[in-house]
Amino acid sequence: MAEPLPKDFHFPTIKPYTGSADPGDHLNRYEAVMMMIGVNNTIMCRAFCATLDGQSQDWFGSISEESIPTFAILTKRFLSQFAESMHRKKQFADLCYLKQQSLETLVEYLSKWKKEAMGVANFDDKSAIPFFKNNLRSDPFHSDLLRNEPTKYVELMDRASRYANAEIDERRKNEKEEGRGDMGIMEFPDECMKISSKADPKKYCRFHRQHRHETDECMVLKRQIEELIQQGYLG
Repeated sequence: MAEPLPKDFHFPTIKPYTGSADPGDHLNRYEAVMMMIGVNNTIMCRAFCATLDGQSQDWFGSISEESIPTFAILTKRFLSQFAESMHRKKQFADLCYLKQQSLETLVEYLSKWKKEAMGVANFDDKSAIPFFKNNLRSDPFHSDLLRNEPTKYVELMDRASRYANAEIDERRKNEKEEGRGDMGIMEFPDECMKISSKADPKKYCRFHRQHRHETDECMVLKRQIEELIQQGYLG
């Protein structure tokens, strides 16, 4: 605690640790900030108390003088003291059960995989390749991996991203083409749009929007509905 602070030193502005959150997460944030500042091991110990509050501050105050020779020892005692608050990280083997669902797109699955992989404690790049491949459902991307399996995890993720982007583009193209196909499939023949002098003002066709006959009596509408059924637009 007697170690002089470097010139222009500012204590790290991270959320104080009170003892209820994961102590490992707090340490990671603290070490990242201090690494950017570039301080020595002794300052790492001295500045740590400024990131504590509540019961964790009380614990730090109870440590006997000259009992912490290095930051590694402080880290070990800190994690041991608040071990009950540590979150259980998923094991690498858990990824074996992260299957792609039948209606799940590659984009959705890739996002889910990356999120879960980040939380794995003992992630192994090499072993992750067959895990990822076996979790995919049968589709062109899976077939491509069977024919030419990547040797590096980064290569696998890059290829998966390219297939996912292609999947998005293909879906957009199909939606656009379907949208064009749905436009103008109903026709309004010219002869039916003419206002007849014999039109019955009491009858109205919602298809033609004219007073002439009832909608359920409209032969033009019935014929076009039949054509849509034959073309597969209607059941």
